[in-house]
Amino acid sequence: MPSDRADPQGRPRYRGIPDAAVAEIAALFGAEPARAAFSEGLDDPVWEITHRGPNGNLDLTLWPALSRVDATCGPHAWIVRGVEETEILPGIEVIFRFGNGGILTAAISGQVLMVTERAES
Repeated sequence: MPSDRADPQGRPRYRGIPDAAVAEIAALFGAEPARAAFSEGLDDPVWEITHRGPNGNLDLTLWPALSRVDATCGPHAWIVRGVEETEILPGIEVIFRFGNGGILTAAISGQVLMVTERAES
């Protein structure tokens, strides 16, 4: 189980997507997290982080209360619900881990990668 602290290699790791992770993700991308306009007035904020990378424009929408992350890069979009762990690799990327070994990574280059386990038939 992740522990909201750095791992032995000094990489910050968090359970779910807490506020501390939102701040670290924004810092990774050299941005300030902005509260999503549609979440104004709601008890649980939704955060948006925008990054202009050399390989594309990356937008992350973080829903801490729902353990959800939305990533868009150009016309492509990825949505992950049930984020169990957030890990930050300083200067490189953020990794969101979800059920059955799935990951979504968003790199400062603007690249996004999602890997999921094969569904049982």
